[in-house]
Amino acid sequence: MIVIKSIYSLILRGGGLLGGFLSVLCISRWLSPSEAGLFFNIVSFLIAFALFSRLGQDKSLIPEVIESKTDSKIIANALSISLYPFFVFSLAWFLIFDIKYIWMVFFLYLMIFNNIISSYFKAKFKSNFSILFENSFIYSILLILLLIHFFIREKNMNLDNVIYLYCMSIAIQSLLIFFYDKAWFIEVVREIKVIDIGDFFYILFKLKGFIIIAYLGHLLRFLPILVLMVYFDLEDLASYKVIEQISMSSGVIIVAVSSLYSPYYAKYKSNWSELKIYFIQSIRISIILGLFFVLFMLYIKDAYFLFSKFNYIKYGNIYFVFLIASFFNVISAPFYNVLIMTKKQKIALKALFFSISISLFFIFISIFYGSLFILSLSQTVFYFSILLFSIFYVLMECKKNYIE
Repeated sequence: MIVIKSIYSLILRGGGLLGGFLSVLCISRWLSPSEAGLFFNIVSFLIAFALFSRLGQDKSLIPEVIESKTDSKIIANALSISLYPFFVFSLAWFLIFDIKYIWMVFFLYLMIFNNIISSYFKAKFKSNFSILFENSFIYSILLILLLIHFFIREKNMNLDNVIYLYCMSIAIQSLLIFFYDKAWFIEVVREIKVIDIGDFFYILFKLKGFIIIAYLGHLLRFLPILVLMVYFDLEDLASYKVIEQISMSSGVIIVAVSSLYSPYYAKYKSNWSELKIYFIQSIRISIILGLFFVLFMLYIKDAYFLFSKFNYIKYGNIYFVFLIASFFNVISAPFYNVLIMTKKQKIALKALFFSISISLFFIFISIFYGSLFILSLSQTVFYFSILLFSIFYVLMECKKNYIE
């Protein structure tokens, strides 16, 4: 039954992947390299700030919802906890970007809201519905809005238009939640409040494992953006981000598989024999889909570079490096996810710290040599290290469970 659900989920996500793929290509073609670079820069900060504001609750929420019956209070509490970091990152947004983009902080909180709701539906074993509220689905909505705008406005497309449409896509996600269950939506919103600062730090301490994993994991993907902003030009930034966005769109496979299996990992965390069945299924599906994705992306590489107007000679090697990184990312996800969902965060942190240390070495080397290739290689090294260490620690856990 779960394999059938996986196939159905992947069909839905495949549509989302195609929409995201096409929207990124359209943006890279319709905007100048500098405008495209600035757009992906703004979006990267928006996604990063939303993730940092969630404090890892998108992971911690799943076992909590499974074990509780007061759904709306749990969601409202998670959103209330996110208010303090949201205020901090709103200030950071004001300091980093032009004043004309200050209005985007409203959509920053909407993104946090949508992400937490997505985790809620995963915990309720409604993984196919949770797709609609993930960040990857924003690009599918954006594609529709881009095409409508492109034809109505007679191809008059600029950076501000694309930013407005991206934020409108986030708002549409929130409206989908509202129309799904108005009463439940209103109940959740009414219960959102600024909690006592003492309670906030107490909860912060309880979530420290999830927070560190969430922060460190995304910080490594965010750090190259900072390096690109300081040491490379906007064309390099745009090329890097578009290639990364397309190559790493394999993330929908990870989200699809983890959305289906994470609730089972959390549910059977004390029953290894039952958990093992779902764990092995997730590995097999990930390997098959990971290989299919890489082969497909290799097949369409010529069409991609022709349409996107990026220089294949200059950026082709980065494309291949990111494809390898995406494969390692897909394969490592089931191992890493089972550690987190079975409350083995300390083990997951060991793998994460080691992988980040190696990856940081490559990032610093890329700054020294001014090499975009070495910078992209840091991502491949990171996911490969995560894969090796996650496999090692999961096998150790397997051995321990068999002995016990």
